[in-house]
Amino acid sequence: MKKLSGNFRRILLWGTLVSLIFNTSILLLFFYLIESLQITALAISGLFLVIFLFVLQPIRDQLLSQITERIIFSSRLEISKLEEKASLIANLNDGISFLCLLAEQWRLPRIRMALYAPRQQLVFITGNGSRVRTVEFRRNENQEFFSYLKNFPKPQNTYAFPAGIRNYLYNRKIRCVIPIGFRDNLFGFIGLPNVLDEHSMETVEIAAQRIGIAIENEKLKSNQPRSALLGREFYLARRVETFLSRTDFNECHGYRIQKIESSWKKKYFAVILEIARPALDTTESNPFFMILIRLASSSIRSNALQLFAVQGYFLALAAGTPSVELLAEQLHLSLSTLENGKITLDGFIVAIERDDLRLVHFGSHLALKTEGEWIWLEDNPAMGSPDYSLHALSLGRPANIHFSIREYPLVALQMTGVTA
Repeated sequence: MKKLSGNFRRILLWGTLVSLIFNTSILLLFFYLIESLQITALAISGLFLVIFLFVLQPIRDQLLSQITERIIFSSRLEISKLEEKASLIANLNDGISFLCLLAEQWRLPRIRMALYAPRQQLVFITGNGSRVRTVEFRRNENQEFFSYLKNFPKPQNTYAFPAGIRNYLYNRKIRCVIPIGFRDNLFGFIGLPNVLDEHSMETVEIAAQRIGIAIENEKLKSNQPRSALLGREFYLARRVETFLSRTDFNECHGYRIQKIESSWKKKYFAVILEIARPALDTTESNPFFMILIRLASSSIRSNALQLFAVQGYFLALAAGTPSVELLAEQLHLSLSTLENGKITLDGFIVAIERDDLRLVHFGSHLALKTEGEWIWLEDNPAMGSPDYSLHALSLGRPANIHFSIREYPLVALQMTGVTA
């Protein structure tokens, strides 16, 4: 988190520095002209005011905008790289190494990982990731905190906990808690010394999930029947994701839909791509609907089963919906009521019309490529979450457009008869 706040400090520092140099230069030029030219100060002031407002001010604003955009892009790219490394955690030692890397890059003075299974121990990572110390529990964990974490196993900052637990965590210099678990089993938690934002919290959550899977795998070595059962379940989950990722798409109002196979194979999260057309009437004016989504709260392949439920909602609702905005609202309502908010989504719903492309986007780390340039979309609450709100765009009829989730370009729409 310090890394992220450091980026905002860089934006503030660069903005102040550029403004100071810019304005100082203008002021010196102003005095120089007064001294050099035989023109009254009033005339010079009027001329400078016009030039500053209509020429120099826009140039300065554009310069600051470019600096801010580069810093934000760098921050997003670093988070994406960390998430990719977190997805490669295969055992507990990998998890500790990742937390050391996290402490180094975010400049965290201390990370505490408490493990309740397979044996009770505390792992302290200090010195910005340079030192690791493991000790056994000297006393049992606070029972109120343990019960709360088991009943509400979700990442949250310390200020969101009840007062008694909050004080307990503050005394241990813990400002954010990321549970480590697998299904209904709580194995421990990762405690960080800083308050995290949503994106940073999700990066650590991916690592916690992978550590939980690694601990579960260690337990399964002594329980072969259950291991075989879980192996069969993960095999079926991979088959479900493959089935959902269909490729037999026909032409849709002059566009050909293509999966970008190279990125599709490299991605570390489950995604579905589906096409539907409303059955309101038989006219050619009806739009095709395309959905490209991932789960916002998790990235492991076993959750492809939840995406299967979303696919069913989408196909059922699209059959009686005339617009992409209404389809998005109805899909959000289905997730929030029928699924009790347990399924939240990042991604796109696109209406392919005869004279326009209408887009609804939700969640974070989304981008479009059109006219050869990538456009980052503003982060919004995930669909299915309590804070969700509709964000729709009209894209016109571009010759080519790519859709990216978490820096992976996954789908391309190409106008038929146009080469890429």
